[in-house]
Parts: sequence; C-alpha cells; structure tokens
Amino acid sequence: MTAVVSRFLVRSHFTYRVASWAVAGTLTICASGALAQEAAKRPANWKEMQVAEPQGGYRAAKAQAEAMVRSGSVADQQTFDAYWKWHFAQLTRYELRNKLPAIRSLFKQKLKDRQGAAQARLVKEIALPMLTEIVEDAGYDTIVRYNALLMLGDLNQTEPNARGQGAVALAEALPTLLKFLDPKLPANDTNDTLRVAALIGVQGHAERGGVRDAQRRQQVQKLLQQIADETNPPAGRQPEVHEWITNLAKVVAKSMQPAGSVASGRSARMERRGTRSSNER
Repeated sequence: MTAVVSRFLVRSHFTYRVASWAVAGTLTICASGALAQEAAKRPANWKEMQVAEPQGGYRAAKAQAEAMVRSGSVADQQTFDAYWKWHFAQLTRYELRNKLPAIRSLFKQKLKDRQGAAQARLVKEIALPMLTEIVEDAGYDTIVRYNALLMLGDLNQTEPNARGQGAVALAEALPTLLKFLDPKLPANDTNDTLRVAALIGVQGHAERGGVRDAQRRQQVQKLLQQIADETNPPAGRQPEVHEWITNLAKVVAKSMQPAGSVASGRSARMERRGTRSSNER
C-alpha cells in the first residue's frame, strides 16, 4: 500500500485485515510436505483455478520463461504461455493464500526494466485476462480477488527502467478497476475490500499516466467525487469503514488532477509526509 493509503487505516477488523493483505513480505519457499499438509486443510468451498503444470515440470519452465522475459524475446511461446498461466493460477491455491503479497511483489520485480515482445505478451495476453477472470469471479475467496485486483492495477504498458523512464500504466486494466467503484455495487465486506483495491489501482493509474484522455479523466474524477461525497454509510457498511473509503476516494480524486495543479501539489505533499511518517515508524 502507498503511504497515503496507510494514513487512513482505522481500528476495525476490516481495515486491519485489508492492511495485512496489502503488505508485501518475504516469500518463503515451503517444503512440499508442508504445502501438502496445508492443502489438506482446504475448505470444501475454496475455489482453485485448474491449469496444468508445464511439461517437464514448473521449475524448468520457470527458468526458461523468466529468461525470455529478461531477453525481451519469446523464443518458445508454448513454454512461455504454459508457465505464466500456471503461475497466475497459483494465486488461487489455498496453501499460498498468506503468500500472495510476496508473490505480487516478486512479479513486479521480475518485470522491472523489462521491455520487448515478452513483456508485452506476458502483460496483455496472459496477466490481464487471467487476473480479470479471477477478480470478476465471486467464486474465488476475497483474499484471492483482492490481491489479484491489486496486481491488475499494477500492470504496466511500459516498465520503468534504470535510465529514468517512468512506468506507464496499462490502460486496458482501468475498466475492470472502475467496475468495483460503481455506486450500484452493494456495500458489504467483500465488495468494500475490493473497492479499496480498486481505489489503490486507480491512484496508481493516475500517477503512472494510465488515464491520459481528458474526457476519461473527468469521468473517473466524477465517480471518485461521488464516492467521496457520500455522507452516510450505506446499509451493510460500518461507519469507520465508510469514513476510510470516502477519505481514500478524496485522496485518489486529487491524484487525478493535472500535473502542476494546486490539488496535485497538495496530494504530492501528503504523499511525502506519509512516507516520512511511515519511515519513522
């Protein structure tokens, strides 16, 4: 989560849980026996995406697929697609549910400074449709959909590089983010959790140039302002959760202001103050 988002955490079961889901940790590789024991505890209603393990095993396919991302060229499309589709399906595994923030973080690291056909195929042809499928399917657990939606919001058209070129957000991911900000979406624990992920994603798009069209930007700002101006919590939402969501919507709306505007500058100052406060803690 960004430092700005963390400013609005309140003491409630909902927000503590959301915060814990958003903090990236260190991914510990568990022994296969430990994973098997954890998988055995899987609830009967826990849905997992069924994707076959790549031929020859996922370790060999992983090495090849990641090498293709580094090179920028897809030398073996079958292996490339098989591994990455299997990789995203792992987001739905019960035994990995507590490792999703770390999986998100590692994926971002692997794409940093990567360009070319491999990056484009991975992001647009594999990550975008698979993550969209997960977040839009209510059959998947909320923690899975929440992390998948954060991951979707992090996807880039162009990755940042060591030469100082900033990231450009993947515009094709924005419509899915906005679905979860629709005022018609009922307020409940699951939908509000996904609203938070969508707000974080939209803020990222604003900061990474994912909403360049002026008319589209105005539409998004209007939607955010509608959320921010909702005085009374709707049925199914606790007052403190409502306050957090509306405050977060205000921050994201300010981040949508054109660069150099008064509101944009104020948002940047809030970000810097939040970062300092976070570092001090």
